[in-house]
Amino acid sequence: MRNWLYGILGLLLLAWVVSYGYIERTNRVTLSNALEANYQREFYNLVSHVEQTRVLLGKSLASGSPRHNILYLTEIWNRASDASISLAQLPLTDINTSASRKFLSQLGDYTYSLAKAEANGKELSEKDYQTLEKFYDEVGKFSEDLHEMASRIYDDNFRFSDAMLKRGVRTATAAPDHLSNFVDIERRVQGLPTLIYDGPFSDHLELTEPRGLSGAQISRATAESKAKEFLEKSRKQGYTSAGQVDEINGKIKAYAFTFDPQNSKGLITIDISQKGGHPITMLNSRPVQNATMTQQEASQKAKDFLEKIGFKNMVETYSVRQQNTQVISFAYREEGVVIYSDLIKVKVALDDGEIVGFEAFGYLMAHHDRNIPQAKLTPEEAKAKVNPRVQVEGVRKAIIPLDNGKEVFTYEITGKLNGEQYLIYINALTGDEENILQVVSQPEGKLAI
Repeated sequence: MRNWLYGILGLLLLAWVVSYGYIERTNRVTLSNALEANYQREFYNLVSHVEQTRVLLGKSLASGSPRHNILYLTEIWNRASDASISLAQLPLTDINTSASRKFLSQLGDYTYSLAKAEANGKELSEKDYQTLEKFYDEVGKFSEDLHEMASRIYDDNFRFSDAMLKRGVRTATAAPDHLSNFVDIERRVQGLPTLIYDGPFSDHLELTEPRGLSGAQISRATAESKAKEFLEKSRKQGYTSAGQVDEINGKIKAYAFTFDPQNSKGLITIDISQKGGHPITMLNSRPVQNATMTQQEASQKAKDFLEKIGFKNMVETYSVRQQNTQVISFAYREEGVVIYSDLIKVKVALDDGEIVGFEAFGYLMAHHDRNIPQAKLTPEEAKAKVNPRVQVEGVRKAIIPLDNGKEVFTYEITGKLNGEQYLIYINALTGDEENILQVVSQPEGKLAI
């Protein structure tokens, strides 16, 4: 009787183990498929954005209407930005795509600067058209490489997530065959001539030394320790190094690390400056489940995190919802003046409040001890400079960056006109109108353009 009972219990235990294992495997497969679907979507978004960018460049070259050309050039700016974002989301841990992202950023900002010039009545020069033609040719090659990869990915049922699991210590030349065109693209755009124009991504401005770095040069080992300390401030868990350590020779020289967190899905990439060991960017690729937090709760999480890692006197400026995450922008505030040049962005997962994205590039490039002058205009005098049709709602002091890389001390005046909200910047020393931004409300948040 006892042996019979033991046998029944053994069968029940075996059935439970098999059932539990099956459920766990099913859950893992479901999560893996969801992650892979996200990677596939971002890749094909990249293909589409680059392809549409080339089409728009062609239309711009063919257009004889300044009004239409402004629309084409502005849309190129949007498409190039979207392409850069999609590229950054791909798990290319063994391929450095910094030059490709820089190329897309420069393309977008250059065409935006041309759109602004045309909007002010300035016709495109022959040199402008020659530069656009070069971009047209280069984007065409970019698109061809992407389509080649898309064909291989489709024909062979390639999965980005499987390639991540099979990763080892590879060099860029030993990247997965299905993605090898990214290496070709990177090499080609690195060899492009210097582009100089009046915009925030132009190369002549990139030669500016970062002003926000402090401390001595550090080793890779020290940088890795600082990277782990940074990640621990958001979630305490083990972080295992995954793949090789790259060196970034950009405006801020840095070590680039990839970590595999012990208790969560996805990989984490993080760049640490070689001078001083400052965190520059961090991106956590883990899937974010259903949102359970409000925007206000996410903003507080982001602010608490900044204080933990040593960024004081930061004030929230804007916030936007991206799927199940909230991206909050913070600017440095000194003596009651909001300094928009010193910008930090924090991305918060809305399922549990983990910090899954961080970007302090602007802050590290621009932050320094400033001698803020006394305003020559009073707030009331500044408001009097605003079009009387605008209903003024608020005013505060702010330092804003200009397209030429310089800064200007202003009053930031918030107002409404015809139901739309605007930010109007009046020079606090001269009374000149320096800039106007329209605040566009979207379901995801507010956007200033």
